[in-house]
Amino acid sequence: MPDPLGKYSGPAIRIGLLFFSLALALRLLFLFSLPDPGGSHNPYYSGDTPTWLEYARAIQASRPFDLGLPLRPPGVAYLVALLWNGQESGLLFLKLAWSFMGAITVALFFLAVLSSFGLRVAAVATLAVSASTGLMILSTSPNNETPYLLLVIGSFTLWEAIRKRPRLHVLLIWATLHGLACLIRAEHVLFFALVSAYLAWTWSRSVDPRAAWKISLGRGALLVMLFALPLLPWQLHIFTEIERFNRT
Repeated sequence: MPDPLGKYSGPAIRIGLLFFSLALALRLLFLFSLPDPGGSHNPYYSGDTPTWLEYARAIQASRPFDLGLPLRPPGVAYLVALLWNGQESGLLFLKLAWSFMGAITVALFFLAVLSSFGLRVAAVATLAVSASTGLMILSTSPNNETPYLLLVIGSFTLWEAIRKRPRLHVLLIWATLHGLACLIRAEHVLFFALVSAYLAWTWSRSVDPRAAWKISLGRGALLVMLFALPLLPWQLHIFTEIERFNRT
């Protein structure tokens, strides 16, 4: 059986790198056109940025945030805490990291569209995405949308591979990316459930009808278990924090 990932070699990778370079250049030009590129205020976008910065400071200081209760997914806060020095002087590096993630997302978008719709559609769509004002704004201010898009679009570079008799490593990468996405946006679990149901139906139609549902359900169960692995540490932490809060 041909490897669906094989189409990502050679020219496709080089074109993807060109789109990455274009997207990164546009994002850097946009960032440095702002009145204060390294400041905490972005005239185009605020959103939850102050919340993520405060949450990251709490993580760095090993103190509870929101009374230690799981009121919001932790993924972005931990990512900010990892990349940021906690000072305003480090905000420019943080914005550059977001710009880098935004540019990677554009390149992955090209590969994802290429796998299903071909080169012409992928090139035109990726040019539009590269220059999207909304995505450039999101790529120049710490938020949850940019890393979330990176994970989701990254997972869809595996779409053709996971629909057609997926191998274990494809299932693992797909499930892990979606599990991490849930640590950034909790509602993503609904999307994962719908896509998993569709995949189970697709798998049931692509194998011997006599064993179709057995194979499909087996893959589905494995997919759910792999999906839960990235979520397990946070869930255990949640239970501990809720017990601590109830005792105080």
